[in-house]
Amino acid sequence: MKLDKVKFERVLAEKQVNLKEVCESAGIGVSTLQKVRKGNTPRPATIGRIAKALNVDVQDIIQEGD
Repeated sequence: MKLDKVKFERVLAEKQVNLKEVCESAGIGVSTLQKVRKGNTPRPATIGRIAKALNVDVQDIIQEGD
C-alpha cells in the first residue's frame, strides 16, 4: 500500500491542513510522513492513521490497485 502523492496533496488542500497538523493528529513524526511522501512504503496502520487524521477513507489517499 503506497500513498498517492497527487491524491494526498489534493486532500491536504481540500482540508486546508499542513503536514505538521496531520502528523500531530495521526501521532506520527513529520520525518515519517516526509519519507512516505517520497515513496517509502509505510505499514498499513500508518496509512490508516493518516487517513483518519484527514477524516477520509484510506482509498482516498492510496495508489489505485493497492
